[in-house]
Amino acid sequence: VFSVYLLNMRLSIIQKTSLFMLATGVGIVELASSHGSHKEDASRNQGVGLCALLAACCISGYAGVTFEKVIKHGRPVSIFIRNVQLALFGVVFGIVAVYFTDEAAIDKDGFFQGYTTTTWIVVIVQAVVGVINALVIKYADNILKGFAASVATILASAISAVLFKLPMNREFVFGVSMVVLSVYLYGTYPAASEQGKRSIVLKDSTKKRDREQIGPSNKVSNHEEPV
Repeated sequence: VFSVYLLNMRLSIIQKTSLFMLATGVGIVELASSHGSHKEDASRNQGVGLCALLAACCISGYAGVTFEKVIKHGRPVSIFIRNVQLALFGVVFGIVAVYFTDEAAIDKDGFFQGYTTTTWIVVIVQAVVGVINALVIKYADNILKGFAASVATILASAISAVLFKLPMNREFVFGVSMVVLSVYLYGTYPAASEQGKRSIVLKDSTKKRDREQIGPSNKVSNHEEPV
């Protein structure tokens, strides 16, 4: 939705349907993967959780499309400089949140307490993933990044099922099938470009002009035939 209204992106009906299928398939996979792995908590409020999820999706989608607009239509600045600029905001909010929740522990043992080699590997991997996401948005678009993230979710769920011996039920297989089909439909049936539409209109007008030219010539030749 944000890509269409903010970036004037053209999507065919089949592509819009494939996006709906993608979201539905990922949701089914997530529900199938979490079914039976967590105990039900009576204190959970599903309505509040659903509202928070929808708000997070809207904010994330708007932020992603705005970032794409800045990269593609803003001033020509290096993508690494853009990442540093955005990271500064994250660092400020992160430090404030940490000191609000763990100020006493930080004052006692320092900010990097509990950091191990594995922790640093995760930090580096997340940083590399952020750069890759920015490159995907610059050279592709935010929708394709969403498809990649959805496929990654499917792979993570499948690997978790194998490692933790979780059952792959029919819902999981159905959700994976919907995701695979949505990827195929989105790539196979793109929206017609303006240039393609102009060429179609030009061909139609050329054919019509040829028919108009052939019509009168046939009439003249018929009149010239001897009686």
